[in-house]
Amino acid sequence: MLCLTLTNAKVCEKIVRLGRRLLAVVSFIVNTMNYERSNKMIYTQEVENMCPVAQGVHHGAAPVPTEA
Repeated sequence: MLCLTLTNAKVCEKIVRLGRRLLAVVSFIVNTMNYERSNKMIYTQEVENMCPVAQGVHHGAAPVPTEA
């Protein structure tokens, strides 16, 4: 972009700043969309085949450790 006069230089500078801000906002939006799309966990087959374990207060007490 060629700015010949002082007034045009100021206008050009403001346009460039605005363009940079707009580019930053668009980049942020695109990165956010890509993050949300890739936010799913991918499990290995080994993890998929593991059996579930009871959670919460519905499981029995843990065994008392004994020393050998």
